Amino acid sequence: MTASKNYKAFISYSHRDQRWARWLHRKIEGYQVPRHLVGQTAHAGPVPRRLSPVFRDRDELASAPDLSARIQEALEASENLVVICSPTAAASTYVNREVEIFKRLGRSARVFTLIVAGDPAAKGTAQDCFPPALRQPYDEQGRALPGDTEPIAADVRPEGDGRSPASLKIIAGLLGVGLDDLRQRELLRRLRRMAVVTGVALVALAVTVALAISAHLARQEAEQRRMQAENLLGFMVEDLRDSLQPLGRLDLLEKVGTQAMDYFATVKVGNLTDEELIRHAQVMTQLGEIRISQRQYDDALRSFQQAHARSAELYRNDPEDGVRLFNRGQAEFWVGYVHWRRGDLEAARNWLTRYLESSVELAAMDPSRQDWAIEVVYGQHNLAVLALDAQDLDAARAGFTAEIEALHQVGRADANYDTRPSAADAHSWLGNIEFTAGDLGQALFSYSEAAALYEALREEAPDDRTLQYSWSHAANFVAHVKVITGDREHAARLADEAMRVLDELVAHDLDNLEWLRSSAKPRITRAAVHAAEGAWAQADELLVTAVGTLERMVEGDNTDLSLLEALADAELLRAWVASGAGDPAAARDSLGRARVHIRDMESRGALNDERRGRLAAALVLEGELQAADGNLASARQNWQAALRELALVDDTTGSPLVRDPLARALALTGQHEQASRVRARLDQHGYQPIRPWPAAADGVAD
Repeated sequence: MTASKNYKAFISYSHRDQRWARWLHRKIEGYQVPRHLVGQTAHAGPVPRRLSPVFRDRDELASAPDLSARIQEALEASENLVVICSPTAAASTYVNREVEIFKRLGRSARVFTLIVAGDPAAKGTAQDCFPPALRQPYDEQGRALPGDTEPIAADVRPEGDGRSPASLKIIAGLLGVGLDDLRQRELLRRLRRMAVVTGVALVALAVTVALAISAHLARQEAEQRRMQAENLLGFMVEDLRDSLQPLGRLDLLEKVGTQAMDYFATVKVGNLTDEELIRHAQVMTQLGEIRISQRQYDDALRSFQQAHARSAELYRNDPEDGVRLFNRGQAEFWVGYVHWRRGDLEAARNWLTRYLESSVELAAMDPSRQDWAIEVVYGQHNLAVLALDAQDLDAARAGFTAEIEALHQVGRADANYDTRPSAADAHSWLGNIEFTAGDLGQALFSYSEAAALYEALREEAPDDRTLQYSWSHAANFVAHVKVITGDREHAARLADEAMRVLDELVAHDLDNLEWLRSSAKPRITRAAVHAAEGAWAQADELLVTAVGTLERMVEGDNTDLSLLEALADAELLRAWVASGAGDPAAARDSLGRARVHIRDMESRGALNDERRGRLAAALVLEGELQAADGNLASARQNWQAALRELALVDDTTGSPLVRDPLARALALTGQHEQASRVRARLDQHGYQPIRPWPAAADGVAD
């Protein structure tokens, strides 16, 4: 049954175009319809007083349990569909599906398009901005028609309509009135503004002489205002930021940064004092951090690069000022961090090495300052992370162990300096190293240490949402190890609690995509527990939500390797769940998607040992599905391909992600003695696979 209409419009967009969707959302809902048009009969019916509410899925759906059903309901409840068109939208299966659903409702005439990037004439190329469903004609009964149609679009680009005229075109279409009706209204507004400006100008002319007399007093007052502005900026980027950050509200932090940038926009750079220039660099860094949480890496990198350029210049002007050196180092770290998240390890190493060098120089300026000494520890931490990425486990382990000891020394030197958050993070990284090495007992110990530290911190500050996030992240690591070492009851409890905490965080701040990404992780862990128990339906339900969340985020930015890795994990588990539930076709579909994500990482030169293990696991399961169908030749080819992949893995990598598919591939190809040795090493560390070992390997392989 079609839902009663209660949205004036549904905005469909790729998440990389989120800022355009927000802009248009504000324009539409904030538009005041001319009074003489309200109530008149237009193409779309009586003209309303306001165009609200407007549906935008990021605001409406963050915690919805069934996204597909909720989208369907919202489309049925919307009078109009507005599509933000760009190359990413054209490639988005979600945007295309939303257009298709709306047109099948028989509302093709109520679809409006806004071009924000790409080329409408570049059909079928990477620059095409129209999803295929936009060009597919439908009749009034919602039936697809043969042929092709070219959508008529508003165009915000400079070579198109421009922003304001484009938004006016969309609004006119939604109202069902002529564009000229609204243009005349806008012209009248401009004339009124011009009349006001003219009147103000005449008054200003009359008082110019009086103002000249008081110029000296005005200069004194301006200087006082400048001092007040500097004090206010200091409060905004330091005290207020420190107060808001634990609340976990990116929107409030963003408003603080935007207000500060608005101030800088009113002052020429040459007129800014050094103090204001320092604040400007700090604000750019703050905005960059917000963009990272929103997973807008290009914007984040630009902000950090600008902050670095400004801070470096200020430090060159006064190389004795430690605060300026500190700010330069922070910018160096963040530039390196963005490169690391995107998998560009060479650029990351360059910038993070520069950050460490700046930190060493900073600490030498005043050895008594523990907050500067700790920067050296952080610099060493970053290089240890890079060593782990390069699979130099010994160097990484030494780096994090040294970091924990250095943090203890800082804590002993200054009891007021709380090093526990940093120590918890270091323990978590040590857990990653031991997991990669295959020592599950030591990995569990390190992860548990991290979780315990965060648990103590969040008990002391229950309203600090950043600590809630850190705890849930650490708790899921503990739960994951417990799943594969047999303590599945405890794993389920931890995963459930981590899920609950993260869902609350996501609902609290819809813009924090870092929290949204993390909310998928405990769902995958909990699904693994269900799968181990043969509860296929419960496992698949969790995996559908996790995959949906991660896929929508990848559409917004497919450069983040952690997203691709999580998607591969979810699809691999989903394939086994489908196989266990007796649906080999669905299992193959999931395996295909998992391999696409893994090959994507491989094409970027980012296929480390554990990711290669995931590829081998996909090949092994694909072979098992083929063997079950009687296609033994193809099955053996996949198992041999898995062994070739695993032959490239470093011998020091004992991770279950590598050793599990290796044991299976060896057994399935008849190499039972070698398979037994691999399994014995896994057994030694308490590994209990959630997927049973292949029991009929002899018959299949031979």
